[in-house]
Amino acid sequence: MIRPYPKAIVPLTSLRFFAAFWVVIYHYVDWLPNTRGPDLPFIGSGLLGVDFFFILSGFILTHAHMRQIEERSLAVKPFLIRRLAKIYPMHLATLLFYVALVTALTLAHMKLPNPERYSGVQFVLNVLLIHAWQITDAGAWNFPSWSISAEWFAYLLFPFMAPFLVRRMAGVRAEWLVAGALALLVIVWLIAPFVLGASYFALHSNFGYIRIMPEFLLGIALYRLGRERSMAWLEGRAIVPLLTLAIVVLATFRFLFPTLLLLALLILAAAEVSRQGRTGLLTSRVLSYLGEASYSLYMIHLPVATLVLQGVRLKLGHTPLIAVILALPLAVLIAIGSFELIEKPCQRLLLRLARQRPPAPVQIDPKPAV
Repeated sequence: MIRPYPKAIVPLTSLRFFAAFWVVIYHYVDWLPNTRGPDLPFIGSGLLGVDFFFILSGFILTHAHMRQIEERSLAVKPFLIRRLAKIYPMHLATLLFYVALVTALTLAHMKLPNPERYSGVQFVLNVLLIHAWQITDAGAWNFPSWSISAEWFAYLLFPFMAPFLVRRMAGVRAEWLVAGALALLVIVWLIAPFVLGASYFALHSNFGYIRIMPEFLLGIALYRLGRERSMAWLEGRAIVPLLTLAIVVLATFRFLFPTLLLLALLILAAAEVSRQGRTGLLTSRVLSYLGEASYSLYMIHLPVATLVLQGVRLKLGHTPLIAVILALPLAVLIAIGSFELIEKPCQRLLLRLARQRPPAPVQIDPKPAV
C-alpha cells in the first residue's frame, strides 16, 4: 500500500522561500548600473520562481482539498473566500503603497518615472485582480502582482478542474494526465510567440492567465501521480540535492524550459521526502517559517526596491552593489513584519467575517521516521 502524503508537506513550504528569493534577486540586480537581470548566469533565470509557484499551487491545492474532491463536497464559494483571504490583503496593501507614493509625488510636483503604469484603468484592474487577463503587458502599479491575478484565474477554475481530473478521470492513468499536461505546456510554449505576440516566459499582464494554466494543471496531475504510484525512484536521499544541482546548472546556462521541467520534478521529490518522514534542511523550522512568509516577500520586494534602491539612485545618481546586497535581507525582514502584521491578521479577520475557520499552523515533527 502506498503511504499517503502527510497533512503538512513541509519541504514544499521551505522551497517556497528559495523560489521567492530567486525572483527578488532577479529583480534587484536590474538596479545595478549597466546590468540586466536576464543577462546574468543563474540569476537571469529567476523568473522561473513564478512558474515554480504556479505548478506548486496546483499540487498543494489538490492535496489540501483531496478529501472534499473525492467526497464531492468541495464548495466553490468557501474555497474562493479562503483563497481570496490569503492573497488579497498583501495585494491591497502593496497597491495602496503605490497609490500613496504616486499621490505624494504628484502633490509635490515631482515627475513619475513611468506615469503610464499608474493609470486609473490599471488601478481598477488591479483592485479586481484581473490585471493579468489583458492582451498588453502594462507592468502597472506593483508589477509582480500580475502572477497573483493569474493565480486568481486558476483558483476560479480549480473547483471544476480538480474534480474532473481526479474523480471523473479516475480511470485514466496518472502518467497519462502528466503527459497531457506536459504536452499542453510544450504547445503553449511553442506557439506563444506566434499567437500571443510574446514568448512564453514574457507573458505577464499580457496573457498571464494563459501562462499559469498548463503549469497549474501539471501540478494537479503530478499530485495524482505521487498519490497513486510508488515513487521509489525518488526515495533516495541524494535525489533532492542532485535535482537542485541540475537546476542550478541548467539555470546558469539559461535553459529555461528544461529547468522548468526539473523544478516540477523537484516538487514531486520534495513531497516524497515528506512522505518518507525524513528530516533535514527542508524540514527546519526556520526555513518552513520563511516559506510561510514567502508570499509577503514576493509582494513587498518591489515596494522595498522603490523606496531603498530608487532612493539611493536619486541621491547618488546610481545604485551601488552594496545597496542591492543590503536591500535583500531588508526585504526579508520587512516581509516577516508584513506577514505577522498584515497577512496573517487580515486573513484571520476575513475568514472570521466569512465565518470560516482560519488555517491551522504548520506542524513539524522533529523526530525522524522509524
